[in-house]
Amino acid sequence: MSTVTTIARAIIAVLGGASLLLAGGNLMTGGGSISDPVMPGGIVLGLLAIGAAIWTTAPGRLQALVVWVGLLAIVITAAVFWSNLGDMQTRDLLVYVGIPTALVLVAGALVAIARTRSGYLGAA
Repeated sequence: MSTVTTIARAIIAVLGGASLLLAGGNLMTGGGSISDPVMPGGIVLGLLAIGAAIWTTAPGRLQALVVWVGLLAIVITAAVFWSNLGDMQTRDLLVYVGIPTALVLVAGALVAIARTRSGYLGAA
């Protein structure tokens, strides 16, 4: 189970890093505005996802809270993303959106299982 958990943590970390780099890069180069909720939201999602990946099995209560909030942010982001897809061919939808989203959600579920096994809200 530790290899599967490590792979899941890596997927969550890559998601967080990409989100942080894309949103931060757009803000730094003038490509996005801070008033656009996607830009600060991308930075927050990136930081929370990286925190969730790093602190999956950490014993502290604050680290456990970061993991749960990070996983919640990933689920909310996936739901918002799916609700804003619009018209798309079924095959394109499954290949370009469905498979990556399912991969991230499965990785999130595995991180949640690892967090629960190491103490739901940290070691008491």
